[in-house]
Amino acid sequence: MAKLNTFVNVDGTWYGPDDDVPSEVASQIKNPNVWADGDAPAAASGEGDEVKEPPRGGPGSSADAWRTFLKSKDVEVPTDASAKDMQTVWDSKKD
Repeated sequence: MAKLNTFVNVDGTWYGPDDDVPSEVASQIKNPNVWADGDAPAAASGEGDEVKEPPRGGPGSSADAWRTFLKSKDVEVPTDASAKDMQTVWDSKKD
């Protein structure tokens, strides 16, 4: 398991230097500077990872998060689309 050099909050749970970070959590941490020895795990660097659907509200639900997610799914959206607009687009694609 990966080790951090600072504290990071992922989905409301804090992880720190003394914690073992599970791979499913490490994959959500995109800042390579928070990892011990500067070596981000492959899962944390985004290599080969599937981007997960962002939450529909609250932390992590920004338009940027939704744009990144939809881009990973090859879904194009206008640059001025709101997070809610993009959620609607995604819902129409899932059906």
